Amino acid sequence: MKINDISITKLNLSSLRKDKISYIEQTPVLFTDTLAENTFLERDKNMSLYACGILSSLLDFIKQKSLGWNSIISPKNNNLSGGEKQRITLARALIKDYDVLIFDEPTLALDKSTADALIEYLCKSKKRKITILITHDERLIDICDEIIKL
Repeated sequence: MKINDISITKLNLSSLRKDKISYIEQTPVLFTDTLAENTFLERDKNMSLYACGILSSLLDFIKQKSLGWNSIISPKNNNLSGGEKQRITLARALIKDYDVLIFDEPTLALDKSTADALIEYLCKSKKRKITILITHDERLIDICDEIIKL
């Protein structure tokens, strides 16, 4: 079996998972740290304009925080809404520009306009990425090329 003409026996699975595949859980995982560190995970914060556009729609709530990107968040203190947590984990995946995206109910905690922005991004990116959506959201199902019902 081959992936992009490379035998799977020659692939480094650890590297593949780390550098090429992003999995976004239904329940976001955040750390006690700043909004910036939770979003970028120590990655280069210099992004393309395209990534900046995605971030601005996903993370527009940050400008309302008194310390902005330097605001400390804590999963224990629950100082973010479910939608804000979902936006951070989505932005985290989209910044890296992974080749494979796996989303588990990505629109569940999002408001309509943010969900619409995500759907627009997925429609534009599906020609160059493998995207797997686990969802009940009809809007996401409508943009899928293949549907597997379990």
